[in-house]
Amino acid sequence: MVGGIVRDCSTATVKSTSNPHLEIKTQYLYGKEVDIIINQGTVIGIVSANKISQPSKQKLHQASIAFAENIPESTFSNY
Repeated sequence: MVGGIVRDCSTATVKSTSNPHLEIKTQYLYGKEVDIIINQGTVIGIVSANKISQPSKQKLHQASIAFAENIPESTFSNY
């Protein structure tokens, strides 16, 4: 596994990880960003507050990465 980067929201620090993890996204997900996520080799799922492009969904499916889109952003925060 290549490894990924995880942002610890409790301390606002960025950590490198080789552990499987989920990515939470708030913007439209497409193109190069999806390739970067797949190439990390540690992402097992993506939850997005926005849409994910159809080609990106196909790439994620081929990489066996689960995804959910259009999840309300309020679900992710206490603000």
